[in-house]
Parts: sequence; C-alpha cells; structure tokens
Amino acid sequence: MRKQLEMTSNTADDLSKEVSWIRMVASEFVRSKVNVVALGLFIISVLTALFAPTVAPHDPLSQDLMKRLLPPAWIGEGTGEHILGTDTVGRDVLSRVVFGARISMGIGLTSATIAGIFGVLMGLISGFFGRGISDLIMRITDAQLSFPFIIVAITIAAVVGSGLWKLIIILTLWGWAPFARVARSSVLSLKEREFILASRALGAHELRIMFFHILPNILSAVVVIWTFTLAQMILAESTLSFLGFGIQPPTPSWGEMLTTGRQYISSAWWLSIFPGVSIMLTVLAVNLLGDGLRDALDPNLRV
Repeated sequence: MRKQLEMTSNTADDLSKEVSWIRMVASEFVRSKVNVVALGLFIISVLTALFAPTVAPHDPLSQDLMKRLLPPAWIGEGTGEHILGTDTVGRDVLSRVVFGARISMGIGLTSATIAGIFGVLMGLISGFFGRGISDLIMRITDAQLSFPFIIVAITIAAVVGSGLWKLIIILTLWGWAPFARVARSSVLSLKEREFILASRALGAHELRIMFFHILPNILSAVVVIWTFTLAQMILAESTLSFLGFGIQPPTPSWGEMLTTGRQYISSAWWLSIFPGVSIMLTVLAVNLLGDGLRDALDPNLRV
C-alpha cells in the first residue's frame, strides 16, 4: 500500500512539473506581441484550410465568362459579390485563395510532419547505434543536401508525374535530412549522460531508452525545426506549382494562381497579388512562430 501511495505521489509530482514547464514556456512565448500575432495568423490559416467550404463564398471551380476579370469590390466595376475580383474565366478569386490554403497548407503540414517523423527516427538510429549505420545515414543526408532541391524535384516530377500525393512524397524525401542531423547531434550529446547510463544499469531495453528517455529530451528542438520546415514546404509547393510541376489546374493552389496571374500582372494585378500576399503572410507567420518557440523553449535565450 505504501509503495502504491509513493508511486501515485511521484506520478502527481511529475505531472505537476510538466504542467509548470508548459505554463512557463507559454508565459515566455506570449511575452512577445509578435509571437501572439504570428500564432493568430497561423491559426487563421489552418482554420481557413479546414473550413474552406464554409468560408469560401463561391465554388472555386465555377466559371462565368460574363464576369471574367472583374476587379476587387472597391475598384471601378468591382462588385460585392466578388470581393477580390474574378479570374480569366470568371472564377471567384477569394474562393480560390481560400481553397488554395487547403491545398498549400495541407501539403505543407503533411510533408513536414512525415519528414519530421522519418528524419527523427533516422537521427535516433544514427546517433544511438553503431558507427557503421551512423556513417551510412549521414552520408545519405550529405549527398541529398548537396543537390539543388528544385532541380531534383522537377526531375522526379517529370518522371513520376504530378499530383497531390506525389508532391507530398517529393517534399518529404527532401525535408527529412535536417531532422536527422538535429536528432543525431542531440542523441550523441545525451546518450552518455548520467540518467541514460543509470537506465542501462537498471536493465532498460535499448528501444525503451531511445523512445522514452532520449526522444522526449529532443522534442523541443524537433518542434522548432518542424516550424521552419513547414514554411519551406509551403514555399516549395508554391514554387513547383508555379513552374507547372505541382498541383495542376483547375485545382486551386497559391502557386498555380500565381502562374495564371503573371500573364495579366499589368491589367489584372489582383490575380497575382492576393495569392502572393497569402503565401507571404503564412510563411512569415510560421517563421516568426518558429523563432518564438525557439526562444521560449531554450533557457539560454531567455532574458
């Protein structure tokens, strides 16, 4: 009975420490108004992507040639029915920007998450086990990082074709290497620490040490890398779609909208400006969010 009470007390103490740590990080994060604004913009982008059918005022694929190239509502012939104007075939620009958020954010979040899981796993294996497998994984990451991403992505897309899941696979294969490097360096600095040596002395299995003792201690670094990778994924998707190797029309994505709008930049600027501003604000918010999380999670950066 006494042992059960002691175990319950220890569990309660651990939970209390976790809650206190989360509160401390949250308090440090919200101290900066820039962090709060960035988090708000990121949440708005995610909610817009999730609830695109509800938020969008029109069907993004619905065409009306009688209303083609209408300007935004506050300019000349613009109407309140199409607040941000229409494109070359009369589709509502606002609706396409909203549904474009679903594509661009969905691809970015999915690719960054899968790349993070795979990269961290490779980093754990590389840092925790023998020199042979570590050297092999690191040489693969070195070789991958030595090639320009856009050229490789275009080559792969030209061979396997374009499409949503193919694009996600291409971005995932590109994005896992930074996670592996960060995870490996963190593991190498942790695996000889006293609490790891004590776990080994008590007979803990190698996998248990890896996933229950080392992994929780590197999650803060992984989260920060994930935010910056997400921003890179959104830009990469937009770039590939802009070049014609990503999402294909008529499916709306921010990069595809930029491709259409560049031909009319002098006469119908709204076709390019609004998806371009959406990319800029989303990527800026994610990068600022990553900076804020890095400062909040790293005690050495706190003032």
